This record gives sequence, C-alpha cells and structure tokens, in this order.
Amino acid sequence: MLTLRALTRPLLLALGFVAGAGVAYLGARKLTARRRSSERVVVGIGGPVEIVRDRWWTPHILAGSLEDALFGQGYVHAEDRLFQMDLVRRVAAGRLSELFGERTLEVDRFFRVLGLWPVAEEEWQRTPPRERRFLEAYSAGVNAAQARLRPPLEAQLLRYRIEPWDPVATLAVARVLSTSLTTNWESELARWQLAHRVGGGRVWANEVEPLRPDIRWFMPEAGLSNAWALAGSRTATGKPLLAGDPHLRAAFPPSLHLSHLRGGEVDVIGATMAGIPGILMGHNQRIAWSVTAALTDTADLFLEEFDAAGRYRRGTDWHEPRVRLETIRVRGRPPVVQRVVTTDRGPLVSSVLDPGLPAFSLATTVLTREPHTVAVLTELLRAHDWSSFRQALRHWSYPPLNFVYADVDGHIGWQLAGFHPRRAAGDGVLPQPAAEVPGWQGWVPFDELPCQLDPPEGQIVSANEPPSGGPFLGFDMFERSRADRAHELLRRSNRHTVDSLRRIQADWYSIPLHRFARALLAAQPRRASEARALDLLQEWDGRLLPGSAAAAVVEVALRRLLDEHATREFGELAPLWLGIGPHPAAPYNSYAYRNRTILLRLVEEWQADGSWPERATTLLAGTVEELQERLGEPAAWAWGKLHTLTVRHPLGVGPLGRVLNRGPFQLGGDFSTIFQTALDPTVRYEAAAATPAVRQIYDLADWDRSRVVLPGGQSGSPLSRHYADQLPDWLAVRDHPLPYSEAAVAASAAQRLRLVPREGSSAVH
Repeated sequence: MLTLRALTRPLLLALGFVAGAGVAYLGARKLTARRRSSERVVVGIGGPVEIVRDRWWTPHILAGSLEDALFGQGYVHAEDRLFQMDLVRRVAAGRLSELFGERTLEVDRFFRVLGLWPVAEEEWQRTPPRERRFLEAYSAGVNAAQARLRPPLEAQLLRYRIEPWDPVATLAVARVLSTSLTTNWESELARWQLAHRVGGGRVWANEVEPLRPDIRWFMPEAGLSNAWALAGSRTATGKPLLAGDPHLRAAFPPSLHLSHLRGGEVDVIGATMAGIPGILMGHNQRIAWSVTAALTDTADLFLEEFDAAGRYRRGTDWHEPRVRLETIRVRGRPPVVQRVVTTDRGPLVSSVLDPGLPAFSLATTVLTREPHTVAVLTELLRAHDWSSFRQALRHWSYPPLNFVYADVDGHIGWQLAGFHPRRAAGDGVLPQPAAEVPGWQGWVPFDELPCQLDPPEGQIVSANEPPSGGPFLGFDMFERSRADRAHELLRRSNRHTVDSLRRIQADWYSIPLHRFARALLAAQPRRASEARALDLLQEWDGRLLPGSAAAAVVEVALRRLLDEHATREFGELAPLWLGIGPHPAAPYNSYAYRNRTILLRLVEEWQADGSWPERATTLLAGTVEELQERLGEPAAWAWGKLHTLTVRHPLGVGPLGRVLNRGPFQLGGDFSTIFQTALDPTVRYEAAAATPAVRQIYDLADWDRSRVVLPGGQSGSPLSRHYADQLPDWLAVRDHPLPYSEAAVAASAAQRLRLVPREGSSAVH
C-alpha cells in the first residue's frame, strides 16, 4: 500500500528542523490525564453514541444506527490518529511541501501528476445518497472530535492548523493507501530499463514477446501478508478458526487501528485504516475475514508518441491531450507550477520519474472513476454468509486483494477481488507502444476471478502466491514458500486452537534459505573460520532465529551473491534489480522480494553446469570476512545483530528520535518466513520493509476468545500510554483478547465516553 512507508525517508529529512522541540513533549504529559467516564454534547448524530475503551484502548462504539456508529468511528479516529490522517490526506493532495518544504517536493509533484484528488472529487459527485450519508457522518465525527481536542503534538511542533475533514478526503485517502498494492508499473518500468540494456534497444520488436527468454530472471516476486482458515473438522472446537497478519512497514503510529462498530443491524469489530469508515478485516456476528495482497497486475505503462504540436497518436489519428497546471506551495520558497499532461490511457508520469525516460503514460485501477470504497466496506459489515460476502466483493475495485473467509455455519472460503483489466494486446510484462496497441478493454468479470469454498482438506492458505485457476493475472506474485510452510504446519494437527495458530504466526523457518544453506556446503574452506561457518550450516535446522549464527552466514552470503550478480549483469542499473523503485513515492519495485528466488534458480543452473563449487568457495570467503568485520569471530555471530527493527515516528529525528522511536530490536526471519521481517533494499540487513501490521486470530466457536495485537499502540499521540503499549507483546508474538459480546466489552471497560446530540440540532444524515 503506498502508506507512510513510502514517505519515511523524505519526511525524516524534511522534519529535522523540529528536533529541538523535544522539550514540548516533556512539558505536555499532563495532556494524558483522562476521566474514566464523561459526556460530551455534539452536533451531527441522531441519538446517543457510547464509546467504551478497553484496557488496550480499542474503542467499542455503541449506537442506534450505522450512521451514528460511523460518526463515532470518525470521532475516535480523530482522537487517536488525526496527524496520521492529515499526513496521508496531504500525500493524496500533493501538499506535503506546505509543511516540509522542498525536501518533499518530488513526492508532491508525483501525486499532482497522478491526480488522485481530482478523481476523488469526481467520485464524490457520483456517490449514491446512502453512501454519501455514511461519508458525511464519518466526517462529522472527525470534525466534532477535532473541535474539542488540543491539536496533535506534531501539528504544534510544525506550527500549522489541521483543516476540517470532508468526504473527498476519505475517498482520496482510500486511493493513496491503495497505490502500492495496485502494482506492477514500477516493476514494468524496471524490466523495460533492464531489457533495453540486455536486448540492445530492441524492446518493442514483435510486441515484446521475443524478449521473454532474455527477461525470464526479470520477473520479480513480491508479497506481504498471511491469512489462513481452518474448517471445524480441523479444530478442537469443531468450529472454524481464521488467522491473518497483513504486512506493512512498522511505524508510529501503526498503519492499522482497531475499532468495534455496533449500530442498527451492524455489529462488527476488527482492523481499520484511519481516515476510512468501516472495517477492512475482522468479524461480525456470523462471518470473519482477513486479506492478503493479491499482487496481480492492475497497472500498465504505455509509451506515447507526440508530434511537434504536442498531440499524441492513436493509429493514424492525432489527439489533443488534457493539460492542467498545478500550483504547489512550498514552505520557505516560492510556489512551484507543475504541468500535468493526460492522454486517454492516463497521466504522463515519466517527467516526474526521470526526464531522460520516454513519454510513458500510466493506466491504473486506482484512477477508475467508479465509486467503491464506502459501498463495499459497508456491505461487508452486513454480510452474513458466503453468498452475501461475495456479492459485496463484486464491486471492490482496488487494491486487488485475497479475502480469506470463515463463518459460524462451518464454511471456509477464499475470493480474489478487485478490478483487473482485459488487455487487447500483450500481457503487462513490459510497457506497450500506445499508438499501435489498443488499451484496456474493460474488466475481467468477477465470476472469472478465482475463488474456493470448503476445500476437502479443510484448510485455506493465502500468502501472496500466484492464484490457482482463473485467467492470467500477472507475473509479480510471491513464490510459494510461505504458503507451503503454512500448509505444512497446519497439516500437523486436526485439533488446532488459537494457541496453535499463534505458534504458526511465530514461525521463522525458511524453505528457500535452508535449501541455499545446503548448496553452500559445496564450498571448499581455506581458513578455520570458513570451516567453522560450514559446520554451522551443516548443523542448521533452517530457522532464521535472532541468535542463530548459521542464519547470519546464509543471509550475508545471499545478499553478497545478489549484489555481485546485479553489478555483473546490469552495471549502473543494478539498483533496479535489487528492488530500488523509480521515485520517493514509489521506493521499491517487486524485485526487492523476488530477486532471491531468481538467484536461487541461477544457483541450480550453476550446480548443473559444474561452476557452483568455485563460486561457493569465493562467496564463503567474502561472507566470513564481512561477518568478522561486522561482528567479530564466529562465537559472536547472530542474525539478530544484523537484522534489527527500529519503529520510527515521522518526526523521530535528532533528540526527538530518542523519545518518539523504539528500538533497535533484534529480530529473526526475512521475506521467506511466516513471521515476516522483510529487508529494505535500501538498507543492507535492517528489517525495515514490512512486518505484521496486525496479528489477529478469530475463534468462530466463541468470538470473545479471539486475539489481536498491533506493532505499537492504538494512539498516535506520543503523550499517550497507549502509544507503544502493545509493542512488547507484538515482538514476543503474544496477543490480547478482542472483547466482542456485551458482557466482555463491559468487563474490559477502562473508559466510557457518551456523545449526546445537542438539543435542537439535527444529524448530518
């Protein structure tokens, strides 16, 4: 998802000037004092709304109607995450530089060209009346909270006023949070650049198919999220269990927020994204669901041809593009005017990516004009069986997601959802020449997308692997190692419990790296330290534990081999193959996750042609030398000493970093383990790319036995005791209850807030 992960570097640089304001933090602790029970009069609700906070600060929002419950959700989102909401709104609108100056200008230019905000405004005009009421109720809740609260600490430090919320902001935030999961164009561009180098410039010959043998190692695999469901025949209770842990960058505040909505016919709890009403993954009285990134191809680049008059070609005809000028205000300097050119395929993005690129336009489902966000999420809240669940997902347009499902009647299922383009030519592997190739021809019908209900084995796993069945949907999925490992662990018992699923979520065994370790045993040691490294690999069980010396050996060896191969084959373009994206707003391409699989296939080729033992010997020597330089002698080697996680706040620079950030923590795992700790390609070994954004396990025999944990806390305020209170449990793969029943919510109550309508006022709906 383009979430805050894509902005971390420019924001950290841009926010250095506030480092000296740490004193404000220390002097503001008194703001955390809260009364256990209180009442507030507000405008915008039709009846009382009670917000019960449990000990982990999850709000249970109890109202008489769904509209009033969504007002309450907007209220708690603003209480907990107002700065986060405003920051993402500014990303969508291309307005970061108003706060952060020139250092975020390139991000703003990109999003002005992409044009998410104008599309959101158009979507709002098309939104049906019922969904308009939902959006207006949510926005009214945000604004009611903002009117009563002191500005967030971050807004005080940056000396700016957060503007009121409105429905267009919600629609724009939904689109910006979807951009990094509505993928392929970043990898498509990298493939084009690499293929152009390898293929001698003959990229467009015969619609690019002849290049496929040359680019077979350019097919990056990416993917971040796990989810699985077990039928009652496989559990101790006889009812299904469902587990999910979507993977995003760990940050303060976390990407997800937990909420419970009870209003009218809706009683649903789970993970949300601040700024968007509803529940993204969770459960109601009858069904539970979680999601994983599908990583299907829903974005294409097209090479445009322009004449001297600025017209673009389609066949033998020439057309005038749409042109608009965007004025970007920049703190500390004059405004910048960005020219935006749009063809019938989409906006011309090459000018903000690299002026040396040809004229590439971008077609992406994130720019579809069809309303979807609120309608689908609110229909999901009401779904009560497989049929109504799938009916809600028919209109899910972006991002493409795998929805894993279970219900109290004992059914489990999986559905791929999202708009997927029908291509008149090509398969999306490389950009197409726009003048000669027809564009998208509508969408793949929903009923052609793969799904599964009640498999005989009684288990469903989704871990970003290529979908089975259905039409061809892209190249860029993750390889199957995580899915295979989850299947293997689930098959070991027919009496699974919440506890056994938690243990699976903690698994650090790597199928591909265990195989690579065995391949390294072909090396011929020349020093005692190299012989010791081989002994470690010989004894290794394949688990990437934080204290494992063997895990350190195999990870360093693989990274060195990746670097050597990329430099040798691609020269100055090596960063593309290593996963570096084309722009600060698109910091990765999916080579970041698939290049390991590509390289391990090459190792098999080198084993077959007899060249591997010599390569392995040289590789082992360099690996041992690097480990000795970094960590000392073999007795001191440990993967966790290299593979650390620091959970950062956008303002966590200089002295403020010591207050706002947490870590570094030593972690195990990597891309290929169920406990996901993906490496950032821009940082050699840090666990900075993606980790579980929430862990959730739903027990359909008793909803109150469900468990959850966030990599931080519910509150985005550094002044709150709920800023990082869940982080220790998240690190240790522990969790806490997610109370759902009236009795459980009442028993867990730590604070109650009652919102009552102002006498004589009327609700926004």
